[in-house]
Amino acid sequence: MMRVIRSAMTKQIVLIAGGGHASVIADILLRQHYHIEAIVDVCDNLSRRVFHGIPLISDEQFYERYAPGTIKIANGFGFVPGMTIRKKITEKLFSLGYTFETIISHEAVISKYAIIGAGAQILPGAIVQAGVNIDENSIINTRAIIEHDTSIGRNCHIAPGAVICGGVVCGNDVFIGANATVIQNKRIGDRAIIGAAALVRANVSSDTTIY
Repeated sequence: MMRVIRSAMTKQIVLIAGGGHASVIADILLRQHYHIEAIVDVCDNLSRRVFHGIPLISDEQFYERYAPGTIKIANGFGFVPGMTIRKKITEKLFSLGYTFETIISHEAVISKYAIIGAGAQILPGAIVQAGVNIDENSIINTRAIIEHDTSIGRNCHIAPGAVICGGVVCGNDVFIGANATVIQNKRIGDRAIIGAAALVRANVSSDTTIY
């Protein structure tokens, strides 16, 4: 089957997944004048209005139509504790040569002295201050605040309204729940889970859950 070939300069994009997080990403993309060519999902009922008019295709159709490097792709999978599909699909597509678009809402505030990794997503109202490093494939959700000199590892999700104070180091695959606060200079280990509205005053070891 003939594959679709696009110029690297165009703003054509394919959205991987069609759930709630994907609808937020789609809204950001459309506001930034991307053309969403298709949504890759097994669901056949994309009822959210933001998806109207966008074709639904299967995994097989995606691989047939779009060779690596010929299309931008956006990760529509969210990440909550116990959910690994976002990381798995990212690693699979990376291994095949695809790369995910970095998504930054125009309504987010990002210091020019911050570093945002490939495939990271910064949602509306988020604030990312000077000296911050956001590693690849992490989500900084709506109105989350990442203060100066903080490092967020790979595949993390900082949920809506969370506040990460200055000098914090988060490992990989960390989930920090809505409205949680991590005070300055703390270390959060890999795969740690910080519950919604929790106040973190001490270091958190890897694979630990704090409520």
